Amino acid sequence: MAFPDKLRLLRKNNNLTQAALAVKVSMNVRTIRHYEAGTSAPSMVALAKIADFFKVNTDFLLDRTDDPAPPLPASDPISRPASQR
Repeated sequence: MAFPDKLRLLRKNNNLTQAALAVKVSMNVRTIRHYEAGTSAPSMVALAKIADFFKVNTDFLLDRTDDPAPPLPASDPISRPASQR
């Protein structure tokens, strides 16, 4: 399922209008309309905002996976003590 269809499905499953979603993700309603129509693609920042709002990962929105769960935070080896690296 392409991004426009996934966005529309997520929006409708959450009982949101395009205008309500636009407010929630701090975007213009025309932008949401263009995304759903497939006439415009989101920037990386916009894609991240949408994914964060719906609590899905960006790969799910881009149809690179069927698993909507956001990935677990990666372990940061730099912040761990040297003895644990």
